[in-house]
Amino acid sequence: MSISLRDGLERRRWNNFTWSRNLSHPKVIFDVALICSIPLFQALINSSWMFNSYDWLDPWYYHGYGLSYLWPDFHNDYYKAARLPWIWLEFLVRNFFSPTAASWLLQISLLAAGSSFLYAAFSRLVGRSSAFIAAAFFASNYFAHASGGADYQNTLAGPLFAMSWWMTIRSAQDGYRPLGLFLTGAAFAATVHTNIVFVNLAPILIAQYVFCYRERFGRIPSILPTAMLALFGAIALTAFMGLVNWLVGRDFFFFMKIFNLASSFVKDSSQQKAWWNPWTTGWYWTAVHLGQFTGGMILAVAVYACVALRKSEATTKERNAVVLAIGFLYAWILWLCWQTAGQTALDWGYFAYPIVLPLNGAIAASAAIWLRLPEVGTKAVLWKLATLALFIAPILIPQPLLALWKHNTTFLFSAAFFALALGAAILAGRRILGGLVFVAALSYGLALSYPWINIFMPSSCQIGHHITTIVDNSHRYLRQRGYTFSSVFLWGDMNEDIPAGAGCVGTQSVVKLKYMASAIRATGFSFLADGVMDQVDIPAERIAAVAEGKHLIGYVTNDRSRVEKLAAAFQALGRRTSIIDPKDFESGPIRVQIYLLQIST
Repeated sequence: MSISLRDGLERRRWNNFTWSRNLSHPKVIFDVALICSIPLFQALINSSWMFNSYDWLDPWYYHGYGLSYLWPDFHNDYYKAARLPWIWLEFLVRNFFSPTAASWLLQISLLAAGSSFLYAAFSRLVGRSSAFIAAAFFASNYFAHASGGADYQNTLAGPLFAMSWWMTIRSAQDGYRPLGLFLTGAAFAATVHTNIVFVNLAPILIAQYVFCYRERFGRIPSILPTAMLALFGAIALTAFMGLVNWLVGRDFFFFMKIFNLASSFVKDSSQQKAWWNPWTTGWYWTAVHLGQFTGGMILAVAVYACVALRKSEATTKERNAVVLAIGFLYAWILWLCWQTAGQTALDWGYFAYPIVLPLNGAIAASAAIWLRLPEVGTKAVLWKLATLALFIAPILIPQPLLALWKHNTTFLFSAAFFALALGAAILAGRRILGGLVFVAALSYGLALSYPWINIFMPSSCQIGHHITTIVDNSHRYLRQRGYTFSSVFLWGDMNEDIPAGAGCVGTQSVVKLKYMASAIRATGFSFLADGVMDQVDIPAERIAAVAEGKHLIGYVTNDRSRVEKLAAAFQALGRRTSIIDPKDFESGPIRVQIYLLQIST
């Protein structure tokens, strides 16, 4: 086929699928509805993943910011206060909805948004079928759900990057439009302000823009005006957020705290030595979350090799696939380098979360190169419904997954399923059955690369929403007592438990009040034992320090004698104390009491 004829067919194909880039087209709406239903089905099977674990700390900080952002004395000097896009969204949702409804709304809507933007982006590059599979992959990716905790910043950062990616591609393909470039810069700025680690992915967006523009118009875009417009968008959004932050009594240069912290880590990685694991310890063998990234590397390398070794000239779709594959390889190699340099990039799973976004690009690229699935018609509807079922199957029918899990002792096991997917695509990708085997292998690869897959499986012990309700209401109660946030201390004893309710067995059968107290403390207050969660007794020097001044202690306990014992320790130092009868906080089977111990001179 001559080059001119090939180019003509490419242009015709582009025009024929203009509707697929129209987000209001019925076929696009149908695709997006199916994709967005995946996390909804997952939540209906088991909603535990949508709520913070009560023995984690970081996500509860953002829950607290969402409740009390308008109080300037609430953690204003803490670096987490810099993540304004996430804090604002938490604030808007948690002040207008109940704790449970807010969590559902945040998790489902943001996963739906991220999946939709990925679908919109990839459909412009490699077609609807490949985009559907990649977006469904993201929508079902357990590792990408509530990464770092339900209220952790990754929940918003991923969808924001997906939006930035789509806007980058759209701006490039639609030509030089100042407003589009301005908004693209603002979107990426919001991403970085939410999670500064995403700044590492900026080269992917830049390369994507240059390549897409050149493919569409046959020339390199004007670099300086393009960059300046995007930069102006980023600066404008940052200035707006700083102004609003200043108006509520917080810092205009809100971003400096996280910038200084990140810069210090880059300059001196020894600050992370306590959390970082060197390669020499072999930690990675059992880090199953690395399986999907290793599998993605296999797919990306195969895509590049397939196109590079082909004698015929690559089509636009194939070239786009190669760019997506290279984007993931860039991100994966960069994270490996950061880990090698002493940064906690891969050993703690949620720090690896940003790689999930370009990983979806590698999935879309693989589907584009080898799969030949119908775009329209009855067969298209049937294979998409089957894809939906296959991505949900590992947790809906968990017996096969549990049987496989017995062998899941290394990340290579889950990576092998990605290799299996590649084999199915190469050998049988021209048939619908081959495409479905590709999807099934990816689905089980995802399930095996998530170490806490049990929180997605059917369970009669789902208490996350009850704990969230109690923590939320406890925060509001303590906030109304008339003390500054830093003057309120929380405590709970490690050896005091309460039943978690019927259906909860083993380690889930009880709720430790020490961890409940630490969760409430993390929403904005102080910890009586300097945040040492496994501290059994309060050190005498700590009691002496808290005894100075007027303070309030919230004691999470159902045993008044414990509070009286603590009060006696302060009285021995000559301080006046008074115990306020406990406030009951109850949700479902969980009932918690908080005694208030007032300390004064």
